[in-house]
Amino acid sequence: MNEWFDPDIGWLRTKPGIKWAIAADNEVAAWVADMDFRPPPVVIDSMREAVEGGDFGYPDLRRGSRLAPAFVERWRRHGADLDPSRIREFDDVLNAIQAVLHVTLDRGSTVAVHTPTYPPFLHTIERHGYRIAPIPFRRTVDRWEFDIEEAASTVAQSDALILVNPHNPTGRVLRPDELGPLVDAASASGTLIVSDEVHADLIYEGHRHHPVATLTDSAVTVTSATKSFNLAGIRCAVAHVGDGKVWDGLASLPEHLFGAVSNLGVAATLAAWSPEADAWLDGLMTVLAANRARLTSALPRRMAQPEATYLGWVNLPELGDDPAAVIRARTGLVLTSGPDFGHAGRGYARVNFATGDAILDQVVDRLLSAIG
Repeated sequence: MNEWFDPDIGWLRTKPGIKWAIAADNEVAAWVADMDFRPPPVVIDSMREAVEGGDFGYPDLRRGSRLAPAFVERWRRHGADLDPSRIREFDDVLNAIQAVLHVTLDRGSTVAVHTPTYPPFLHTIERHGYRIAPIPFRRTVDRWEFDIEEAASTVAQSDALILVNPHNPTGRVLRPDELGPLVDAASASGTLIVSDEVHADLIYEGHRHHPVATLTDSAVTVTSATKSFNLAGIRCAVAHVGDGKVWDGLASLPEHLFGAVSNLGVAATLAAWSPEADAWLDGLMTVLAANRARLTSALPRRMAQPEATYLGWVNLPELGDDPAAVIRARTGLVLTSGPDFGHAGRGYARVNFATGDAILDQVVDRLLSAIG
């Protein structure tokens, strides 16, 4: 199992994916949310079997979503009871959320979201002509919190709420006492809840994922196997659409307007969500927990320990509004720019610590060198 979590940097530099493709020979990539690890053997075997079978034809969609049973079973682990008849496939999480907003909101509508937030969600809100209603995360001594009463008021005055739970970039796992008031406010005001739960399987010991579907039947839950099993390029996601108006709105659109998933994407996802992949995921979380501890220890007071994900949100205000740009220029370490996550990201950089020991050593050394 260890060889799966000890990548060779030379091999990484030969990969065509964007994470390492943009890094020069003297640079180290720790930015976009791709891991440096090979996917589970069962996923690779499933893909190999599909390729060797030679069937690249049209998928059979006569019985609806092919991922519905696996999705229902996966979310049952987290305590949610999903209706398999209300599940749709999409080619990625962002695509699903954009489709849901498209059939629900009018230009000028207000969308609440925790800030800082995942950059494509900011771009989606802006390009659709919606207005953002921020729910600010604020750093305490050892974690990120938000004002629950203030947030509930914001949700009640918005047309939609995009939840990112677990949260990117802070790594927070929202508790029921935090989610409950937001759900109650949305229910009372008719606010649509769209919950991105793509990091749900990447939870550290001492925390637990609570799907929004355990608190309301009318939310839209979107996820995929891509983050937990390093499969971003397979373009395969799934959504449970609890809201009837949203379901009808999606059904009214022309087929494939927002794309469609392939047989290969479905095969990879089913393999990732199978019991055979559990041991790999357990091994991954052991590695990530050690990496998280290493990074947090190296950067005391600069990074609240994430409760989930493999992403660190690092405070480096002495390096200006965009520390990632300064760090890359000084050391060749490629991080994600904090300002990409909105106004609240100024002075921050996001670091991806899903890598092997030797590469993580370089990440830490270059970070500390840039700080001086």
